[in-house]
This record gives sequence, C-alpha cells and structure tokens, in this order.
Amino acid sequence: MTKFFLSASILILGLVFSHIVTAQNPETAEKARSTVFQVAVNGKPMQFDQGVIMAYTVKEDGSLTITAQTTTDILNTNIIALNITPTETSKKITKGEYKILPEDAVTTYLVRAEYYANTDGNSSYWWSNAAVVKGGSIVIDEITDSSIKGRFSFNGVLETEDGSMDSKNLVKITNGVFDLPLEIKSRLDPR
Repeated sequence: MTKFFLSASILILGLVFSHIVTAQNPETAEKARSTVFQVAVNGKPMQFDQGVIMAYTVKEDGSLTITAQTTTDILNTNIIALNITPTETSKKITKGEYKILPEDAVTTYLVRAEYYANTDGNSSYWWSNAAVVKGGSIVIDEITDSSIKGRFSFNGVLETEDGSMDSKNLVKITNGVFDLPLEIKSRLDPR
C-alpha cells in the first residue's frame, strides 16, 4: 500500500511539476500572448479582433503569409492578406523592409498585399499591383520561429470581374501593425 501511495505521489508531483515548467517555458508563453492586428482603410481604423488572424511560413519555399478577417462571417467580412515570397528557396525572410515592386522588377522577394471587402456575399478585391499603383511595403521588426512583429502599408487597385485594373478605384491601407504567433506549415500537410 505504501508503494501505491509513493507511486501516486510521484505521479501527481510529476504532473504538477510539468505544469509549472510549461507555464514558465518562454516558448509556451510566446504562443499564449495576445495577437495584434491593426490597420486603417482609407483613413478609418478597422477592427480585426472578431475574425481569424494568422501568420505562417511555408516549409517548402520559405514564403510568409499573414491574413486577418474582421469577422468569421465570410459573406460579410473584410480581409487583409500580406505575402512575401523569396525568389530562391535559399533566401530567408528576416528583419527588414520588403518593398512592393512591379513583378518584372523583382529580384529577391515578391511582395504582395491584398484587401477584400465582402458584403452579403458580394466581393470587391484590391491588390498592390505596383505596375499600376505605387507605394507600399511590409516591415518586419522582429521574427522568431514562433512569432512575428511588424508594420505595413500599401495602395491597392481594384481588380474588376474581367481581370482588368480600375486605376480610378483605389484603396489606401495605412498604419498597419501586427504582432502575431508564427506557425510553420507544409504544402504537403492535409488541410
């Protein structure tokens, strides 16, 4: 009977100790921190605290994607999507500024930003087509294996249903700030 209580006591102590270690583990604390995603659309602050927000790198090519939705109602939401893709898989995304350039001028990183406005299932789509509208960048202030922090701004041009660009219909995205957990995903993982 004494052996049973001793074994049970060791098991309980082990569970309590592992819980304490987990709570003090900086990596766990990093994942537990709150997410921040703020932006102004045409000068008006837009809240992204009721929707899905995520940041991830793709294992196969090292690209970085950050997406944020204002709500989980996909038919009535606004979405911001940011992407940095290295032109070579040997290049890594690190701290620094990544400018949005015309695709034919890209030599190291393809940088793209998008804004979607969905109302009752009707969607409008603007993107940072630098061949049509200038301006914009994504700045990474801090990046680790588990978190990313930075800023962004861009001008988006409306892409019409036929795929043409309406250069008179622009959106200005400013004061973008993010501080997010960062995941690593594989294109080979099942969804």
